[in-house]
Amino acid sequence: MIPTIVICLSFLSGLLMSSPAQVHAVKLMEFGKYNCEDEMSKLDYLAVQLQENPDTYSYIIVYGGRRGMRRGEVRVRAARMRRYLVETRGINSDRIAVVDGGFRENLTVEFWRLARGEKPPAVTSTVDPKKVKFTKGKFERFEEPGCFPDRLPVPRARRA
Repeated sequence: MIPTIVICLSFLSGLLMSSPAQVHAVKLMEFGKYNCEDEMSKLDYLAVQLQENPDTYSYIIVYGGRRGMRRGEVRVRAARMRRYLVETRGINSDRIAVVDGGFRENLTVEFWRLARGEKPPAVTSTVDPKKVKFTKGKFERFEEPGCFPDRLPVPRARRA
């Protein structure tokens, strides 16, 4: 009986001493192939999460698919997401980290929310770049009609 009480008291003291506002990495969303409207609605959701949690930042990982993508498409998609969050939703660019995660079987995007200074999640590429089959042509800018404009030069997404 006494050891059980000691263990419970130790556990409770640990809970009381930890910060209740401490934030850990949270995967907000993972999605695959999408159109422009879907992308904007997902980015709107991410923007709301960041606005409601001002001490956090977003970590966006974009993975290319094994087939059906053009060279540079991951970079353009990643840069476009960042630009939308900054220019359209007013999120400070310091709060957005965009990473080229390598390749998976299919195009995949992950949205993470992290506390400042927290170690970002590891990328989980599952396809060797040598086994990727690109569609002919380079992807210089996003060309989907009706998509938000491609006014600025596309910066390179950081390689994980």
